[in-house]
Parts: sequence; structure tokens; C-alpha cells
Amino acid sequence: MGLASRFGISTDLGQLHTLDDLLAAAGAAGTARSVSNDPAAPSTEPQETGTPMPLADAQALFLLGHHLIDSSSLCSWLRLEGPLDRDRLARAWQRMVNDNPGLRIIATLPPGAARLGETQSRLLTGVSVPPIPVTDLSARTLDAQDAALHDAFEEGLNREWDLGQWPLHQIALFDLGHDRHALFLTNEHFISDGIGNQLILATLLRTYAALGGAGAMPDALNDDAFRDIQRRLKEHGERQDAPASGGAPYGWMPEGAEIRSHRPHFSVSVHETSRDDTAALERAAFSLGGTLNALLILALGRAAARTEPAGAVAIQMPTSGRAVADIDAGRIIGCYAQNLPVDLGSELIDAPWAQALPSFANQINGLLAAEEDWRVTASLAATILSDVPVEHARVPERMRPMFRSKLRSNLYAPFIGDTGIAGSYGDLTVAAYRAGTVNGAATIDVLHEIFDGRLHGSWNFDANSFPPDAIAALRTAFEEELAAARAAAAGLTPTPGGSRRKAAQDIPPILVQAAQAVLGEPLPEGAGTRDLSEIGIDSLRKVRMLTHLPPEIRRDADKRRALIGATTLSGMAEALGIEDAWGGHPLPINAILEQMKTRPEAAAVTGPDGTFTYGELDVTSARIAALLRDKGVRPGDRVGLLFERGRGFVATMLGALRAGAAYVPIDPAYPPDRMAYIAEHARLAALATSPDLASWAGGLTGNTPDTVVVVIDDAALSGDLPDDFVTHTPAPEDLMVILYTSGSTGRPKGVALDHAGYANRLAWHQKQFLLQPGESVAHKTSVCFDISVWELFWPLMQGGILTAIGTDHVRDPWAQAQIIRERPISVMHFVPSMFEEFIAALEVEHDAGEDIAFPDLRWVVLSGEALPMPVVRRWFTLLGENAPPLANLYGPTEASIDVTCAVISSMPAETEARISIGAAIDGVQLYVLDDDARPLGDGETGELCIGGVQLAHGYFNQPDLTDKAFIPFTDSALVGDKVYRTGDLVRRGADGRFDYLGRKDSQVKIRGHRIELGEIEAVLGETPGVRQAAVVVEQRNGINSLLIAHIAPESADPGAALAHCSGKLPVYMVPNQIHVHAQLPVTPNGKLDRKALMKKPESAPVAEFASAPLAPAQRWLVQHFPAPYRWWGTAGSTSTACSTRR
Repeated sequence: MGLASRFGISTDLGQLHTLDDLLAAAGAAGTARSVSNDPAAPSTEPQETGTPMPLADAQALFLLGHHLIDSSSLCSWLRLEGPLDRDRLARAWQRMVNDNPGLRIIATLPPGAARLGETQSRLLTGVSVPPIPVTDLSARTLDAQDAALHDAFEEGLNREWDLGQWPLHQIALFDLGHDRHALFLTNEHFISDGIGNQLILATLLRTYAALGGAGAMPDALNDDAFRDIQRRLKEHGERQDAPASGGAPYGWMPEGAEIRSHRPHFSVSVHETSRDDTAALERAAFSLGGTLNALLILALGRAAARTEPAGAVAIQMPTSGRAVADIDAGRIIGCYAQNLPVDLGSELIDAPWAQALPSFANQINGLLAAEEDWRVTASLAATILSDVPVEHARVPERMRPMFRSKLRSNLYAPFIGDTGIAGSYGDLTVAAYRAGTVNGAATIDVLHEIFDGRLHGSWNFDANSFPPDAIAALRTAFEEELAAARAAAAGLTPTPGGSRRKAAQDIPPILVQAAQAVLGEPLPEGAGTRDLSEIGIDSLRKVRMLTHLPPEIRRDADKRRALIGATTLSGMAEALGIEDAWGGHPLPINAILEQMKTRPEAAAVTGPDGTFTYGELDVTSARIAALLRDKGVRPGDRVGLLFERGRGFVATMLGALRAGAAYVPIDPAYPPDRMAYIAEHARLAALATSPDLASWAGGLTGNTPDTVVVVIDDAALSGDLPDDFVTHTPAPEDLMVILYTSGSTGRPKGVALDHAGYANRLAWHQKQFLLQPGESVAHKTSVCFDISVWELFWPLMQGGILTAIGTDHVRDPWAQAQIIRERPISVMHFVPSMFEEFIAALEVEHDAGEDIAFPDLRWVVLSGEALPMPVVRRWFTLLGENAPPLANLYGPTEASIDVTCAVISSMPAETEARISIGAAIDGVQLYVLDDDARPLGDGETGELCIGGVQLAHGYFNQPDLTDKAFIPFTDSALVGDKVYRTGDLVRRGADGRFDYLGRKDSQVKIRGHRIELGEIEAVLGETPGVRQAAVVVEQRNGINSLLIAHIAPESADPGAALAHCSGKLPVYMVPNQIHVHAQLPVTPNGKLDRKALMKKPESAPVAEFASAPLAPAQRWLVQHFPAPYRWWGTAGSTSTACSTRR
């Protein structure tokens, strides 16, 4: 299709205004002024031909611009302060060129070419950058330096380029004295647009800093990847329909302006807006319902109409051309800029700002959503390459006025957003930034960027056509329009969708990931309801975000328009139809409240202390919440819960949450010292307990007089609920629970977890296990054990029955089997070592001829330890086809329980030697890192680090420990800015599944309890006479683990040490044996030699727990459990004593 038929115009080339209009729309025109006296100008000798590269549509536009006015140049410069190593800067330039193929592009026309479309873009390799020219201005005054820099700036803008000679960009320095320099970048528009120039400067300085040991080296882009991006962007353009017909041509030509030459000479003036005024403009755009980009364009159009009265104005709005479908070239150096001609009628020019801006923003959003800029650019590029003639490798001179005769508009308003240039790089400080561009004859290009929080307006104009006073009048009118917009917004209050400032965790993960992908950093606090520009997402980045969303969203034109038009991330969530903070996943407490309303008569909780229906649980928990408030508990406080498992604990837990507090479980089985420490360290506002434990509770708060003990008895729950009682509505980021786990300092540490993390975790749990209303889930773990959280919340969220199992039954595998059948239980959790003992009990029943089937048990969930393959094989051998499937979960408390899952539904193949921990669950990101926190590839062994929505806030009141475990990490897919170092060694397979390979430190898990060996060692060290202590783990039968302690010197009393541990530590942390040494072994570098300790001792001075004589039936029972075995505890069923052998 030719020019005439494509655009519906005369075949006379003199009428080809649409071509020039769309050409200029991309900001294509440059200017031609030689700098041949520059000693660093590139040689004109022929260079290697390179390899062919696809020509981007934008490059076709700038190619024509280059031919029409001899060149098309951009120039930017930075004022640097600090010692500058010029040799390192040269090496940084070379490294940047090597790593960025877009800087190695040239374009040539073969001999005898007749059409511009015969131009060949080629990618060079093995090129060397020229020397960096340095101009010494150090002896001049500051004013003289500024004048020289401005002259150099305009000279760079008006520079000629030969597209066939590399390099098509130049780095130059001006020495200003006293460790001050001006760093200039000048380039041909064909290789890089304005966004690319920002990237070049930032990449050059980052590379310079990295070569000096400051910061990481920027990522490199290989040639094939660059070629693929060019190809895919080109193919997307080729699939576009013809653009909509444009409006009438417009030209701003006030009195005194005239076209004196079709070879322009550009002049530039840069105006910098203060940070406060920049922020005020962003707030004004937000309040008026638009973006800063739309406000600036509309202000320019209204100013143009004021300075040269017209009923309508047209403005060329360049767009990035870097983001479409699933392609995001936002960080690639190259030339992709497109254009969107926009019309401003009288309804926009004359209307009040409060009406005009939202209307104009909606107009732009519709055009962008329809990809009109892609249509315009692709259509024009096809026409340029097929129809524009060349003679002697140039577009004929006679055609220049023909193309210029009827521009669509001679006003351009590019907005390139934040430059991405940091304030410092190593020892260098970036003190100032300037940028300019050129265009066609009689055009004005008003470029806006933000650097250091300040809006920079670069007014670039053809000085051959416009007198300076005309440009000054236009700029004055523009500033007055901006002031009018701010005044119009001053009395308006934005309503972004909620009074509470929403954090990143309050936004659907797909939007968080998309936002962080384009920002390259975590979202700031309160990101959900802040203006997108305020958090660094300008109109360009907003379009880039679309490329990181699922295809079903990207392909929906209505959703694209709504997303582009949104001014906050919360607004974008609404545009996607996601009303809840977690992609439709309710917070756990909210889901339970809903079940209370819809299922009041259904059973909710049953346990040793009785049963609650959902209605009873609603009333009881509300009364407890009211009671806690009456005792002074406020939202954000922490309430300790000292209860046995049962309905009382559940109701009080929900009551604490309904009062707005986080709950802190305290297991009555813990030693008093440990319970008291938790009560004091958590800074409890209240300690709630049952009547039978009230006396204990009082003793735990002796060091915390501000902690109120609240006994939950019948008297406390009597009476009516206050009329004004309302359940507190938590924010997703509010703390929900603090779980105290073993700590290496000798004291437990409190893991602070929020509602949002568990919302994600429990939503996945339901997706995987599909609990139905009325089905029962066993709750048998300690309330301090992280597994208890899903046992407690998940069944109540789904209308199921929470079945609390008493302590005596938890310790009896036969009793557990009976409960599973009688209740019945649908989902049951085991720690793998306990599961092995459960299987052993079933094998006894099976050998006795008893029925061991579990018809209602649908899932067995395993976590807390590595799952041995022999245990799995025994399960499927025993139960055969009737065996419920196993789910092997993995995860630390610090990540809201579990982050991976592997389902085992049948007997593993004989070739399988290890049970995988599976792949990542929804909403978490897993990384395998080396010791320097660098990602490792599939098949490599490293430490598993966890990121995503489930991460804890850290360790409560222990910032140093938090900083060690939760480390900064950057990845485009990561939700948040940190990952948790698990200390677990893993290997990821090509299928995304992980194999657990063991610990890299002293933390272990025994019978599901996470134990820091260092905590036991610290307690041992408190024993009088003990100077050294170490604890190792010894495996028995390949499954059961024993804690073996080693102390020194020989005079230390192992019996006293064992007794001291029994009084300070939970029973599962008390060493099974203590060996005494004269001195503990060390490695050659003086560190404790744990490997030596794990070898069989030559002599055995040992203290250990020994069983008292048992009855025959007891001996028969115990034979199934390796000694020393203390599942039943220390009172009643087994008598234990400490014996010492020397």
C-alpha cells in the first residue's frame, strides 16, 4: 500500500504532511552542524560490517528524520563532584558498550539503493571505544564555565552523525577544577531515545562505581537477547490495524515566527522546579484525576492557545514503545520511542481545570489502551521503508519542504519520568543534570524529566524559526497554567478507595510483583493508596506494568484502559475486580467471623473441655474481646494465652484478635523460667488463662507489673455484650501472632507474623486439601508449635470442626488411631518421627488381625522434619490402595509455617532414594543462594532463602537477630525487599522441586520441634563448674535423633548439668546423654571440632536418663520405641532418673 492509499491523501509528494506528522510524532528530526574539529570524532575509515539486526519501527522514523535534516541528536550532561578516575571511566565506557548491544549499532545503505527501506541495521562486535576528550575549564570563572557548558550543550544537540560510522554516541569530559567535572553524552537518535539516554548515563556510572569496588555491576544483555527483543517488538507492530484518522494539522506560529530554513538550528533552556513544587504538581494531578504527564501536556496546549488564539490545539505526545504484550524493554538501551498525536478542543482549552484534566486523562487512557501509538508508528514505519526514495544514499533535498509543509503539529511534549540516575556513585556525587533534544524545522520540543525529586523542563526550539521572546511568552503562559491547576486542586481531596494507608502487603501479589518489576526495588510504605507517581510509577512505568500481568488481563481492552487510568495501586486492584487485599483471600479472622454468621448451629470446636457451635464461639469470643478491652487491651497490643488445648484456648485466641491484639501462646508444659521469659519479653498487655492455671499465671508476671492477668471463667463471661461492641478490623500487615522458637543465645526468640502471610498460606492450604464444611481436622500439636496455626484457623475458616486432642491421647499412637476413626478425622498432621511410631502401632494391630483402615481420613500432612523414604514405603505397604495420600510440607516459622509441598499418593518407585520437599506454594518466592547471597542454578547446592507475602516482620524486640536472618535481596519477582535465610541446604531440580540436604548451622529438628543447639549449650554453660559445652545430634535407627551433650572440664558434674537443663528447658530440649571431657576438641584454627565430638567416644563417662523397672505389658510396649524414650513425659506412666557413670 502506497503513501496515498495508506493515508488517503494526494499522490503529490508535496501533500505528504501525514508522513512528516507521524515522523515528527516520534520526535525524529535532528539537526546538522559539524564538529569535525573535535579530536575525538570517529574515523571515517570503513569498519566491519557486523551482523544484520531487525530495524525497530521507531528507528525507521528517526532514520527519515536523519535524512531530512542531516542528523538527529540528543545531548545530556551531569555535573559530578568528587575524585574522578578518568582511566576507570574509559574502562567503564568500554564495559558498557560490550554489555549493551544497542550501543554497537550502525546503519548503511547499499550502493545503488533506491528506497530508504533498503537501509541495513547492523550489530558490531569487538569494537573499541575512542579516547574520552577532556576540555579544561578549571581556570575560568563559574559564570564562564556555565557559558562554556551551555555552548557545548547546544553544539552537542546540533551535531552531525554518519550512520555508517561507529560509534554513534560520544562521551566527553569538562574539567571544572577542584574535583568537579561535567560528563557529556551525545548520541544519534537512531541508536537511543530519551529513556535510553537516561539508562546510558546511569549504566556508565554504575559500571564506573562497580569497577572501583562500590556496588554491583549492571546486568549484561547478550546479543541474541537484544536481537530477539527487536524482532518481537517489530512483529507486534506488524500485527496492528491501520491507525484512526487524525485531526487537522496544527502549527503554533505566533507573531514573529517564520520558517526561514528547512535545516533547523536548535537552542535549549532548562528550567528546574523545586522538590516541594514538583511534589505539589504531582499531588495536583492526583487530586484532579489525572497524571503529571497529562497535566503537563494539557498545560502546554492551553498555553499555546493563549499565546496564539486557536479553537483547537494538537500536540505530539511521545510514548516509550518499550512495553507491550509480555515484552518489557524498559531497561534496554535502544531506540523505541513512538508517538501519539492528541487533540485538545475548546472543551479542554476553556474548561476549568477540575473538569478538563480528568476528561483529557480519560482521552489519553483510551488511546493508549487501544495501542494507537503502536498503530501510528507501525503504519508510518511501513510506509517510510516502502515508499520514501533515496538518491546517492540520501533523501532528495527537494523533498524536505514537501515533508514539512503540513505537520500534524509542531509542538512536542515528551515526558520521560524519573531519570533513574542516583545521587551518588561511589565517591562521585551527581550535583546537576541537563538533557536536550532536537526536532524538525519550526518545531518546539518541551522535554520533562524528574531528577533528584525535581522536575526538569528542557525547552528545545528551532532558533531559526522562533524568536526567544516568543518562547519566553509560551513558557510564561505554561507556568501560569500549572499554577492554575495547583489552585484548582487545592480544595479537592482524593478518595483512592479507603481511609487506611495500605502497605505493599495490602495489594494483590500480581500487582506488587508487576510494580516492583518496573521499579526495580520494593514498594514503599503505604504504597496502596499513594499516588502512583509518588511511589515512582509514572505514566511510562504504568504501561510497563501491564507487560508483567497475566495474558488474560493484558488482552482485555477494558481492563487495560481501567489500569492505565488508575491513579493508585488500590485503584488498579479495583480495575482488576480484586476487592480483597489478597487476590480474593480473606484474612483468617474475617473468614471465621463469616462462618459464625452463616453456620451458627454447626459444631465448630470440640475438645477435652467441651464443644462450641459457631454461634457459641461467636458470642464467647466477643465477650472475651470486650473483657480484654475493659482490662486495657488496645489494638496492636499483645495478649498471652496460657491454656491447654481445647475450646477455651480457641475462644480466647479469637477474642484477642477481635480486640485488635496479637496472641502469644504459652504452653503450660514449658518450664516456669521459659514461660516467664516469654511473658516478659513479649511485653504482654494481658495474660489470659483458664481457672486451673490462674495461680501459675500470676507467678509468670512478677517482672511485668503492667501485664494484667485475665482469668477466663464463667463469671468473666457472664452478662450481656456491650451495645457498642464492634470487632476490630485488622490491617493485613498487623501482627496476628508471635511464636517463640528456640534461640541460639540461650533464650527463645519471638517470630512476629501478620494476618496477610497467613491469609496467603491458608488460602493455599484450602486449595490443596479442599476441606468441606462439617469435616474434622485434628489439633494435636502444642499451641506454641507453628503447625498449630493451620490446625486452629483452617477448619474454622471453612466451616469445619476443629477437634482438639488431649495431651494423653497425643502421646498414645493407638489412641490417635481410635480418634481418627471415631470422630472421624479428615486431615491429620504428624511430625515424620511420630508418624513412624504411628505406623509401628498400626503394624502391631495389623499383625493381630485387626482392621486398620481409615475410611474418613483423606490426607496425612507431614512436616517438621525430613521425611525418610523407608517410612513412606512402610505406609503404602501397610495400607495398600486404601492408604490416604501424604503431603510432605516444608517451611520455617519465619515464613508462616510452610512454603513447599510434595504430594505422595502411591508407593514411590524403587529408583527414588529421597522424598522431595516439593515446589513453592502460591505467593512465596524461593531462592537457592551461595554464601555471598548470589543465586545458584538448578542442580547446585546452596542455602534456601524465602521471600514473599508470608515472611515474618522479624524477631520481636530483637533487631540484631532480625537483620542477620532477614537480609536485603532484589529480584523483579520478589514481593518485598528481603528474604529469610533458612540455614537449610537444598538443591533445586529443573522441574522447580527442591531436595532437602540438611542444615548448615546448629539448628535441628527433633520430633518436629525446632531446636537451636546453641540454646542448650548456653543453658549447660550456666551450670556451676562447666566451662565448655557443646551439643550434637546422634541418629538412632536412621529415624530417631538423640541430643548428646559434651561438657568440660572433667570436674564438672554431669548430673547437675542435666538437672539444670531439666529446670530451664522444655523436655524435648533436655540432652539425652552428657559426656564429660578434660577439654573439648578444636580444629587447627581453634574452632570447636563438632565432627570429632560426633565420633564414638573411646571412654564413656556419661550422665543419662534411665528408665525405672517396668511391668511386663510396659516392657512389651516400649520395645517398639528406642531408648531412651520419653514420649509419655516424666510423671505417672514412666519413672525416669538420672544416673551417672564414671
